[in-house]
Amino acid sequence: MKNHEIKDMLCQHSRDIYILQINNRLEFGKNIWSESEIDNIVKEKNSFCKVSYFKNRITGFCILSSSDDALELYIIFVDPDFRNLGIAKSFLFQAKEYAKKKFFKKILLEVNENNIKAISLYKKQDFFFSGKRKNYYYIKKKFIDAFLMQLTI
Repeated sequence: MKNHEIKDMLCQHSRDIYILQINNRLEFGKNIWSESEIDNIVKEKNSFCKVSYFKNRITGFCILSSSDDALELYIIFVDPDFRNLGIAKSFLFQAKEYAKKKFFKKILLEVNENNIKAISLYKKQDFFFSGKRKNYYYIKKKFIDAFLMQLTI
């Protein structure tokens, strides 16, 4: 993560995050967050939204939102040119610290069963499997299950 900075996501970042998604649309498919969706979640009380920067360029972002006694991880995305530098791991570490500070009991997420790298990252961060959503994603004309994972705080 050398020379990378993790900062709080602000509404002024929405456009750059939107463009990052568009530039990587093959990975996002139809699941691209609009600028207004990003703005709305950034403004939510108890949301946890961060961006990573390298030389004034956004290289990744994460969005989590609170629900009862848990934080729900909606997305972690790191630009392919900046992967394997510890950015996603840093997002998760900071989310855990935030959850502890706010007295959340767990962090929840869902992940495409074929996203082996993400599943590996989550397992290394002590997330465990807690369920499955059958045929949750529809990608390239086929249904794919989602694994539900959680971390107890």
